[in-house]
Amino acid sequence: MKQNDYLYQLNFVKSQALRILEMQDKNKSALTYGCFHYPYWRDKTSEFPDTRFQEASATLLLLSHASIYDFESIQIEKSRLIEAFEAGVYAWGNQQNLDGSFDEWYKHEHGFAATCFSLIAMGLAIDFCKDQISQSAFENYRAIALKAGRWLLKNDDLVKYNHQAAGAAALAITWKVLGEDSFNVGARKKIDDVLRGQKSEGWFPEISGMDLGYCSVLLDYVMIYGHFTGDQVALEPMKKLMQFVSSLLLPNLTIVAECGLCLNPYVSRIGLLLLAKYDENAKLLSDQFFEYSPEWEGLSPTLSDDLRIVRWSHLPVFAYLILKEEFSSKRVGENVPSLVAKQDEESTIVYKESGIVRIKSGNFFLLILPCAGGLISGFIHKNNKWEPFFEHGFDYFKNGQLYYHLGYNNEQDFEVEGHQLKMTVRFSPAKFVFPGLVLRLGLRVVGAIPGAPKYVRKLIDWYRKKNKTAINQSVAPVKNGSGGFCLEKTVSWTDEAIVIKESFVGKRQGYQESIRRRVSGQFVVTSKNDYDQELRLNF
Repeated sequence: MKQNDYLYQLNFVKSQALRILEMQDKNKSALTYGCFHYPYWRDKTSEFPDTRFQEASATLLLLSHASIYDFESIQIEKSRLIEAFEAGVYAWGNQQNLDGSFDEWYKHEHGFAATCFSLIAMGLAIDFCKDQISQSAFENYRAIALKAGRWLLKNDDLVKYNHQAAGAAALAITWKVLGEDSFNVGARKKIDDVLRGQKSEGWFPEISGMDLGYCSVLLDYVMIYGHFTGDQVALEPMKKLMQFVSSLLLPNLTIVAECGLCLNPYVSRIGLLLLAKYDENAKLLSDQFFEYSPEWEGLSPTLSDDLRIVRWSHLPVFAYLILKEEFSSKRVGENVPSLVAKQDEESTIVYKESGIVRIKSGNFFLLILPCAGGLISGFIHKNNKWEPFFEHGFDYFKNGQLYYHLGYNNEQDFEVEGHQLKMTVRFSPAKFVFPGLVLRLGLRVVGAIPGAPKYVRKLIDWYRKKNKTAINQSVAPVKNGSGGFCLEKTVSWTDEAIVIKESFVGKRQGYQESIRRRVSGQFVVTSKNDYDQELRLNF
């Protein structure tokens, strides 16, 4: 829709301020005073507080900034926003482990993500609004942040590179606020670790594959590191990353979640703003966000539910503050060229390492995803308008078990010759990972043993890499074994038509009377005996 996306997201956060505030325990006599994790302090459905909820404190303080605060849209007195932040910092400190780390996923996790992301949020709020909080609150923050920062100096997360980038940003921000020189040195070391992991196509690894949304998250935090330190060592790698990401954005400026292992459809905003001064692709995309908003579809990856809004609602506020400082002369609403229009009118890009093929002509913009079992998604020009299109392929039931050919695997083999793609993918039982009571108790007990959390994390990361799953960051099923037969898929395209041919090969016995095929949101029932399928889209 024709509107400024940065303002759209900021206004949404403002409209949710009361909701966020009501998540906090405001009883000053309670042991959980200041805690935002209401399943812990109120509903008692969690046995420990997830520290990531405390990042809501930063949102509330940032909303009190003079450039943003407006009682009519926020409906909270500024003094209450400041009080909520100070209480949130108090609870944040109570949740800190003795070694300086925090927990998020399970008790005694000593989590890298919980530590660096909460440190980022609190540090950003302090950096912009230090003059609004009490000296005692600042000293409370200082003690917690020093302890957390020193833990980060000794720990890394190169299984998820966006975490390592966030670790660099956390140290950079804390250095800026507290002046601890070792944090600046440690931040640069983490950035160097990140940059060494860049793949030839431009992306950075997440667990054992690529995730397009987390590429955006990484861009955000690498550029935040540069913003606070003035270090430009990452500019060229980020330009290369931006070229990769921008080539795979849909015309409505959203991401196909299945492009990545974690199913994260987030598109960078802050990273774009900070990179736009140095890179044409980033400038073009950030300019589009000045006059176009995907609205809910663009907002939902970070702000659509309680868990996400407490973690990420400070980002649109921070983005706006950066916008005010660094783009104050920009004329919002001016006509800007389309990112898609700027690309060649007809083009095919094959990303072999990440398992993605992008095809484009005047009549369609489609992503074919061998990495997701051959899923196809994008937009087609039909009936004189652009319409979304996706083809998820097939699934079937056998003895009550769902079998499918989707699921992430960027090592899936495929061939592209001219205007045709061919691949063969095997059906597998869909297995969902959900930790049971015994496993949760085991994590709790073993995690309490000094030194054990580090090895528990290594075991979890080994499982995630082996099975190509984020476990706690997506609800994607894990491919598990073989269903006995395969799907051969051929996609051919010209500017006049797209033809998708699919055939079942191998064992075909034992499944129920129908196989389901999902095309543009609709399940199409396929005859048991009809093993060869063709879907033709004419323009």
